[in-house]
Formats: sequence, C-alpha cells, structure tokens
Amino acid sequence: MSIDVPACCKRSRATMRSAISAYVLRVACALLPSFGITSAFAADGALDPGFSSDGLAWATWPRPATGTARIALGADGRIVVAATVADAANRDFAAARFSREGAVDTAFGFLGLRTVGIDLVAEGRDTLLGAFVLADSRTMLLGTAQAPDGAAIPALVRLTAAGNADASFGSDGRRVIGTAPWPLPDVSIAAVARQADGYYVFAGHCRNCPGDRAAVALRVDAEGIVDASFGDGGWASLALPPATHVEDVAIDPQGRVVLAGYEGDPANDDHNPVIARFLPDGSADPTFGAGIGYVRLTGIADAPVGGWMGHALVPDRDGSLLLALATDEDRDSLRAGIVRVRSNGTRDTGFAAAGLRLLDLENGATIDALALQGDGRILAAGSINHTGSGRDVLVARLRADGNFDSSFDGNGLVRHALDAQTDRAFALALSDGRPLIAGLAQRGDSWDGFAIRLSADLIFADGLDRAP
Repeated sequence: MSIDVPACCKRSRATMRSAISAYVLRVACALLPSFGITSAFAADGALDPGFSSDGLAWATWPRPATGTARIALGADGRIVVAATVADAANRDFAAARFSREGAVDTAFGFLGLRTVGIDLVAEGRDTLLGAFVLADSRTMLLGTAQAPDGAAIPALVRLTAAGNADASFGSDGRRVIGTAPWPLPDVSIAAVARQADGYYVFAGHCRNCPGDRAAVALRVDAEGIVDASFGDGGWASLALPPATHVEDVAIDPQGRVVLAGYEGDPANDDHNPVIARFLPDGSADPTFGAGIGYVRLTGIADAPVGGWMGHALVPDRDGSLLLALATDEDRDSLRAGIVRVRSNGTRDTGFAAAGLRLLDLENGATIDALALQGDGRILAAGSINHTGSGRDVLVARLRADGNFDSSFDGNGLVRHALDAQTDRAFALALSDGRPLIAGLAQRGDSWDGFAIRLSADLIFADGLDRAP
C-alpha cells in the first residue's frame, strides 16, 4: 500500500526547524505581555537591544585600528574583537573583550583592552589576521611580524585569561616562525584558520616557490610549534596559475585545508576566482579539480570589468564551499556576489540564479565574511556605499538554495549605519543563533573596532554553525 505524503511534509529538516523556530518565537513574543514582561524584541535583522543596550559595542584602543577586524567566542559566551592598531610606521596586535551581553570586560587587559607588539625590528609592522578563544579563556592572536629582512613572517601571541602576555608560551607570550623551504620575503601570508584539534594553519601565496606562483600553507600545533608531519616540514605548496593571490583559508569538516583567491595582478590582468585544496597531511587533493588540487572558476555570469575575484570562504558540512566574490576596484565599481562550489570543485549552477547570487546593490557593496547557520541558511557581511560618501554595514541572509531569505528584514538584506562616516564589517560569528559581526568604523580622526549583534529567528543553536 502506498501513502501519498503532503507536499508540506516533504520539506527538509532544516526548513522545518527554521519554520518551527520562527513560530515558537512569535508565540513567545505574543505571550510575554500577559506575564508582565514588556522588554522590547527587535525584528529579525535589527540591532539586538539585549546586546550592550543598543546592539553595538565599541573597542576604542588608544591608537587607530587599521586593516581588518576579527571576532572570536569563548565557551562562556564572552566575545573577543581583534584588529591591528597603528601609528606612523608601527603596527601591533590589539584585542578587546566583552561579556555575552556586550559589556566591556574590565577584567581583561587594561579596562577591557590589550595591545601587544612583537617588534622584531623597531617600529615593526605586526599585522593581525585572526583571533581564537581557548577553552581556558586564554586568547590566541595570529598574524605576521616584520622580520629584519623585511619579510612578513607567521607570528602568534597568547594572552592569559586576564589579557596579559602568557609567559608560558614562546618568548614572553610571543612566537614567530622564521624558517621555510623558500625565502620568506617571497611568501605572503594572507589568512589563518584553526582546526578542530587545536592546530593552526597560516595560508597565502609564494613567488618562485616552486614555479611562478604557488599556494602555501603552514601548520603549527597549539603551542605554535611547526607540525613537521604536514607537507614539507610543516609547509605545503601547490603550483597555481601565474600571479594568483590567496585571500582566505578554511578547514572543511573532513579536515582538508581550503584556500581561496584569484588569478591575475590587480589593475593589470583579468581575473578568475581560484580555489585550492590540501588533504589533511598537506598533499594536494587529487579529487579536487582535474586531479591537480585547484580549480579556476570561469564563466561566472554578470562578471565586472576585469572579472570576478575570489574573496571570503566558508565550507559546508557536505564538503561544498561558499565563496564570496569581489571586484578589482581599480577597474570597476564595488560589486559582490556569492557562488557555491561542489566538493569536487565544480560550480553549482543550481545555486541562486544560474549559480550566482549577485549583490550588485545601489552604489556598490562588498562581502568580507560568510557564515552558515545550523539550519543551512547563509549569512554574509560586508559594507555598502552611502549615496554620498562613506559606507554602512551590510548583512544579507540567504536560504540554502542561494535565494534571499525574505524573513530577514523583509527582503534578505539589512543596512546599519553605526557612525556618520564609514563602517565596514569584516568578520562573522553566531552567538546563540544570532549574527555577531565585527568591523572597523571611522569616528572623527580615528578608527575603532566594533561588535554588533542582530536579532534572529534561529533561537535554537545546535553547535553546527560555521564561520571561517
């Protein structure tokens, strides 16, 4: 005997869970006044008034922030926002810590703030690339430090739970990696990631090592010691098309190291996104692309002048990848898009419209961070231009099929102007199912870090949310 199943029952578990979560939230909000509870609940995508009273927390280091910002969550819900701070030629790592509710954690560093210089040379250019909170509330900061020969070499800083340099780590809380199979001045480290086992990966590209251009990755253990079992003495390399630049790195659920970027020098060459994948041992993944470990994504629709450039990356549980696209600002206006790449490296043309979710908005937009919710929906954060000058924070939420999630601020997109000048979002995480976004904002003559939290209908976090 066959039984016809109603169409409404054939939805995926993720879709059903999302619908149930939204329904429970609506019912709860409707019942609260009857219990005398009148606290305001913001709409899905709005700044969360339960976070720092207005949804916005500031990290105001004594020196201006520059470059990008990063965000990390501790097991206790505390939040670390990190960036590079600078004056003249000197650049240092900087971190700020907040409570789960967005209050400055004055038990961390000096009134919630900490700045750390590695300074292998006087007034050195130390550049932060990532921040990670450890199980014991210590904080690991990763990036590069300027070496005496001018190279930007991998560097790690570990802070105690109180936000001070951890004397048990390296040299006074600092460790640098000063050797590689190739001259370090030829290596450009662009991104970092942490594996599930606590090891860290530095990723970038290298000139002449071997060939014209190569993707490179370095793996170190939790103490910053080079993992000699990875690649060639801790370093892995993979020949790429000429002039390829690596922009981001992620570890997929299978433990593979995935690098994303683009081919072609800015302002001079046409571009295509490039994705490379290493196996967990650092060898090139022969199942990715045509047996060479990398793919060039050609033929993407609506390409800007100069072609699309690969930018931010996040892996899905099935091994597929979501990649944010950017433009060459020297050749075209700011535009953005998102594509999905299958686990074998082919582009999923069933995603969004002919394989591309175009974010060609108003006067120009960028997408600098991606994250996946536990229900499969996709979050993207970046910036959107003002009609005049400056930028605002832009956040988009898509369904798993790449179409806009209309339950998010009515159309899948929201803009937040945090300051009258320029605000740029660079990092995404999920806090109890709610988007948590970090970036930098121009405030007067300086730049400060910020964290914002948005309201969301995903009120049941399942621990499977993903961000780079």
